[in-house]
Amino acid sequence: TFGDYAPVVERARKLVDFFHSSTQATEFLLKTQKEMQHIYGGNSLKKLIPDVVMSWWSTYNCLERMVELKDALMHLHNNGYTGDHEIFEEDFDIISQIIVLLKPFKKAQKMLEGEKYVTSSTVMCAVRYIRIALEDSLTRDDDVNRIMAETMKSDFESRWGKSDTVAFDDGVTRAGGTRQVGIHPVLLIATFLDPRWKLLPFI
Repeated sequence: TFGDYAPVVERARKLVDFFHSSTQATEFLLKTQKEMQHIYGGNSLKKLIPDVVMSWWSTYNCLERMVELKDALMHLHNNGYTGDHEIFEEDFDIISQIIVLLKPFKKAQKMLEGEKYVTSSTVMCAVRYIRIALEDSLTRDDDVNRIMAETMKSDFESRWGKSDTVAFDDGVTRAGGTRQVGIHPVLLIATFLDPRWKLLPFI
């Protein structure tokens, strides 16, 4: 998914895993935040967040926290407290752009994980929201965002179809074995019946 920038994300994950598995390293991180009051002020001390496969938006949370703690992490790295794990200043520039690209996915997934309202009728809106965000990223001047958006849009369209594809028919398209392509007709019907969306122009 991250294309040419996968090595940057992998370095970030390995560094986070190192801190997560080392009590001593985490203590150094917390201590460094205390010593850098001019940067972190009186905010509560924070630990790094590991990227967990089972959590949908954990990559976003993991990278966002890394950027928050950039100064402390670079201080520890430059002083030999990160073991054999490398991280570079330019990595944080790339990670910051990746976060921008991942944020719409986090918002959409959070909406779909709601427990106090019907979520099946929100799938169509969530897919459209992500599609628009990816198309917007393709027009950015930032190379990281644009290049990654191209890769992610291609993968997205293989799963959900292109924007000019007919959204509704009475069939279900399969690809790659049993994987469905596009939005299931039942979910589309749920969207049409949900009064929350009746005034949206694309419904």
